[in-house]
Amino acid sequence: MPCNSSSRDPFPLTASPDDRDRRLENLLGALAVAIADRVRVAVEEQLGTGGSAAAVLMMIGVEPHISAEAIARQLNVAQPTIVQAVRALQERGLIQKLSGADRRVRQLTLTKQGEQIVASMLDRRAAILAPLVSDLGDQDRAALTPLIEAILIKTVARPEERFLICRFCDEHACGPEECPVEEAAAARSHG
Repeated sequence: MPCNSSSRDPFPLTASPDDRDRRLENLLGALAVAIADRVRVAVEEQLGTGGSAAAVLMMIGVEPHISAEAIARQLNVAQPTIVQAVRALQERGLIQKLSGADRRVRQLTLTKQGEQIVASMLDRRAAILAPLVSDLGDQDRAALTPLIEAILIKTVARPEERFLICRFCDEHACGPEECPVEEAAAARSHG
């Protein structure tokens, strides 16, 4: 539903702070849904499948040699769902299973084709996000970055959520030292 774009002041002098907060919350929610939907559709189109397969593939790219059990736990998805996604990705030649120190646990890694698909998914994500900030000047970027970081920090309720939140992130753009989600997860695991 479009926001009211009439010429009247959206925050008249008689508006309560609660009304302004509700509008800000509404705008933030609409932005989050719009971006999330577009990114999800783009990465799923690139992969050619929906569901959790795209997130599983991205996670294996971020954390090579991860197990299906760890993916299920970190994405908060049922184990059978992850097993099904892993099987489909393996059948397409995008991932491979390796034996680790514990022979009962299979480690998952990307194949060359899987690496190419992940890179293409990140390119599609960037093509959606870049135009959203391309017209911002240096001052706006400098003001917006810490605001987004502060909001992201508040999204981390449990340390293990860091992968769920960042499942479609370009890990090289922030790195673990500059990622507000990683910082918040580390703080929550120590406190």
